Parts: sequence; structure tokens; C-alpha cells
Amino acid sequence: MAAASPSVLLLLLFLPLVLSLAIAVAASQPNPNKKVIEETCKCTTVHSALCVEALTAVDMGGAAADARGLAAVAVRLAERNATGTAEEVARLRDEAEARGAAGEGEEECLGECEELYEDTVEQLEGAAAALEAGKFADAAAAAEAALAGVRVCQDGCRAVPDHKNVLTKRNGDVSRLCSIAISIIRLLH
Repeated sequence: MAAASPSVLLLLLFLPLVLSLAIAVAASQPNPNKKVIEETCKCTTVHSALCVEALTAVDMGGAAADARGLAAVAVRLAERNATGTAEEVARLRDEAEARGAAGEGEEECLGECEELYEDTVEQLEGAAAALEAGKFADAAAAAEAALAGVRVCQDGCRAVPDHKNVLTKRNGDVSRLCSIAISIIRLLH
């Protein structure tokens, strides 16, 4: 086996150091969209801190360089969260059904929420499509309809006697994300 040349050995010795430095420098660079995110979220007046936190946590690439891009990202965040909640609702309904919780109204409540969340996800998909097409009023209306579905789910389950709504946190999260998306969309028209 031939011995490695000194230049190859130096390269192998310093390559990890150079890569570590490059990664450290890249990680220390501020999010290039952070200023736009902060300014946009400040204008929304609803959940401003959550708006900044949620949007800066997402790798947006160049798509979020303006309010329209941020609106699209906010809608997708709400949609992703609503999709996860829809899956959780279906799981909870199946559990309630298996326990025979129908007499308590829990199964009915969760079944209604399951349908509402299916609609919520569809509405948010519609909001994303409308945004992409530049139909901002339609996007806002679709996001508002999604938010209304979440609120109906939350209110409907409150009527179940002795039932601590296991969806309260998830409904709140989706509701806040929808509100943020709506506020940003409204800045566009």
C-alpha cells in the first residue's frame, strides 16, 4: 500500500476543522427573513410573539421574503397542525367508541370534531391555493372558515357533562395559527 502524500494528510487533518468552522459560522448567521417576520408579525396584532416564534422556526428559503410568502407559510403551519389534530381526534374517537363512551356524549363530540377538522384542513388547503393565485380575499375567507370549524369543535365538546376536553390545547394551537395566518393575509389586501 502506498503512503499518502503530505498534502493529502494535511487535508485530512484540517478538513474537519474547516467544516466545523463553516457550520459554526452558518449557524451564527441570523435568519435573513427574521426582520421581515418581526415587522409583519408586529402588524398582525394577534399573537405577535407566537407569530415570530413559529415563522422563524420554519426553514422558509426565499419564499418568505415578503408578507405574501409569510402568509403562505402561516397557512401551511396551520394546515399541518390541523392535520395532526384531525389524526388525534380520530384516534380519540376510536378509543371512546371502544370504551363505549357514547352515553357520555364524548364519542359524538369527537365524531363531530373529526368532521370539522376534515373541513378545516380542506379550508386551509383552499386558503393556500387562493394565496398562490393572488386571491387574498378568498384566502382570508377560507382561513376564517377553518378557524370557525375549530371553534365549533371546542364549543361542542364543552357541552359534554364531566368531560375535560382533551382537545383544548390542540384546538387552541390551531386557532392561534389560523388567526396569525388570517392577520397576515389581511395585510395583503
